[in-house]
Amino acid sequence: MVDRIFLGYSAGSPVFRLTKPGKDISSTDPEDFILTETSFTLRPALASTATFTGNGSQTFDMSSFGFTNPPVIILKSSDGSMASFFDYYAKVNNALTSLTISNRRNIARTISFYVFANELL
Repeated sequence: MVDRIFLGYSAGSPVFRLTKPGKDISSTDPEDFILTETSFTLRPALASTATFTGNGSQTFDMSSFGFTNPPVIILKSSDGSMASFFDYYAKVNNALTSLTISNRRNIARTISFYVFANELL
C-alpha cells in the first residue's frame, strides 16, 4: 500500500502532497502528484468579521498580501441570509489593496469573510 497524502513541515516550511492513485508521496516525479504546496490554487490570505448594528460599510486593508489577481471572497452572515447587492456584499478596490464589506439592509448582523489569493488564473 502506498502513502498518498502528506501534511507536515520541511525546513520550517509547510509541505502538502497528494498523489495520483497508486503513486507514493516519496516520488520525485512531478507527474505523480495531484497537489503540492507549490501548486497553483486558492491560498488563504485573510479571514475576519464585520459587525453591523444596521446599515453601513467597513473597509479592511489587504495591501500586505500583494495580490496580482482579484482574490476570491466567501461571505457568511450570522443571520444565515445569502449575500447579494441588495442585502450585503464585498467589494475589492481596483488596486486590490482593500476590501469593503457593506450591509445595505437595516439589519444587525455579523458578516464573516474569507479572502483567498487566486493563483488559478
